[in-house]
Amino acid sequence: MKWYLFSLLVSVVLLGFSFKFISSKKKNQLVRICSIATGLMFGWCLFLVLQILCCTRFTINPVYFDYCVYIFGSFIPITIYFLGNVYEKTNIKFKKKYIWLFVIPISTLIILWTNDFHNLFYINYSIYIDNTVFGPWFYVYTIYEYILIAIGCFKLIRFTVKNSGFFSKQAILLLLGIAIPVIANLLGSLKIIPMTIYVTPICFTLTLFFIVISVFKFKLLDTSPIALQKIVDNISDSYLVLDKNGKITDFNKPFVKIFGLENQKIRGKDVYEFFRITKNVDKSKKILACINIVRATAKPDALVEVFEDIDKIFSIEISSLESNDECVGIVLLFKDITEHTKDMKKLEENQYIMQRQAQFSILGEFAGGLAHDLNSPLSAVQLDISTLQKYMKSDKIDAEPEVKNVILEMLENIDSSLNKMTKIIAGVRNQIRATGNTEKETFNLREIVDGIEILFGSILRKNNCRIENLVDENIEIYGEKNKLDRVIGNVIKNSIDAYMSYTQNGVITVFSKMIDDNCVIGIQDEAGGIPSDIAKTMFKEMKTTKAETGTGFGLYYSNTIIESSFGGKMSFETEEGKGTIFYISLPMIKEEV
Repeated sequence: MKWYLFSLLVSVVLLGFSFKFISSKKKNQLVRICSIATGLMFGWCLFLVLQILCCTRFTINPVYFDYCVYIFGSFIPITIYFLGNVYEKTNIKFKKKYIWLFVIPISTLIILWTNDFHNLFYINYSIYIDNTVFGPWFYVYTIYEYILIAIGCFKLIRFTVKNSGFFSKQAILLLLGIAIPVIANLLGSLKIIPMTIYVTPICFTLTLFFIVISVFKFKLLDTSPIALQKIVDNISDSYLVLDKNGKITDFNKPFVKIFGLENQKIRGKDVYEFFRITKNVDKSKKILACINIVRATAKPDALVEVFEDIDKIFSIEISSLESNDECVGIVLLFKDITEHTKDMKKLEENQYIMQRQAQFSILGEFAGGLAHDLNSPLSAVQLDISTLQKYMKSDKIDAEPEVKNVILEMLENIDSSLNKMTKIIAGVRNQIRATGNTEKETFNLREIVDGIEILFGSILRKNNCRIENLVDENIEIYGEKNKLDRVIGNVIKNSIDAYMSYTQNGVITVFSKMIDDNCVIGIQDEAGGIPSDIAKTMFKEMKTTKAETGTGFGLYYSNTIIESSFGGKMSFETEEGKGTIFYISLPMIKEEV
């Protein structure tokens, strides 16, 4: 008995100092709950001390002290339950439903204080558990309190392990504190140690003492790290913390979500494991080199990396964590610059388009003047040829019929060539001038392909290619003619270039078909198809490999024009070693009134 009295007195003193120490701290929900729990434990242990002292000197039934003990002990499980909730959520609001938690403890007190009349709690009381006969209500109360304690402890352990790791000082202290009463009760139940009513409060005093150490020594329940954790979990940027040996010690929720690591346990593993799991081993060498430089120099560094598997571009800022002028860890901050990069790219693209439009505008003025200067002498020549043809057909010129026929045939050929030259000049002028034109009009689709065929005539002849125009001559399109002209011309030019590297001759077939209310234009070649690595980025990236010889608009621009100006879409089918078909689908829009 003396051993229990001494242990309880030590517990009372320990709890008294703990209560005074906690009360001096800045008030918040966690501190208040810890204070309440310490105060309840203090009252529990104090009344048991009085029980031992009074019952050894006076003939007082010890059960009456036990009735007072339960004033404190019956509410401790509720404080542990709230402790777990507040730790997990930082701050909670007291709801009306929480009142139901107090029903069984209050009922227990009433049943205890009236136990002499019904024996629902104790049938036979003893300070030794083996000699005690419990009533039915005792088991109801015991099950209830252990459920509350289990929920509270589970939340404490879960959140601590999640944020600090299983082997952190905080987690070890918490697990040790919870294990003490569990082990003691287990030893008592197995009759390895004599189980008395004093064992449980002594053990719970140690549990609470470990929690207090965690609160104020290692700041386990301090709101600052919890609030900080919630802040970093809600920021858009993700981070990764490494220790000095390159082991992963911490990260936030965005990091886990962005890289799809919800089902992966990477804490405590080497950083290389992160690159392996996310299939980015090819990037590890460059990033690890930067980490080593930062570790050695203590100067922050940064680099930009594209993670294709998640379609993200990150600016990775790498910094050193210093303690007493020694590197104790590395922080990697992943800033998502995907949208920013796309915006910058779009701005550059728009500037490029404006620059090209300005160039074409100047060329348009030049082409207009040049066409006028060329058309004048061509018209004069055509007029003279027409006059010569009339003379040759009349009787005014005396020549052999065979000679006249040869001359007439030559004049026909010259006139045909002059007509073709006039069309080429007009086509070039219209192509260049139309670049700056944004007016919508109704135009014939087949005529566009005819114009492109004239414009690309020399290129087609040079590469032994030809265009087979199978477009329905009755299809009329409403929109910006010049834009569709450029898109179709760009695709045809790509086919011509493909034939240059694949074979020296070929046919480019342009056809049309109506599907529902859409006009689908097909441009087909047999120039070997598109390689799979290029096909993956088709319509997604700006390609400028032919900036000098191309039309100025790649497939990326072409798709953008079809989507934004016509509300349509582009697609393609390709087979390596055979050929490619590009489809341009245009909704049939009627002319605006």
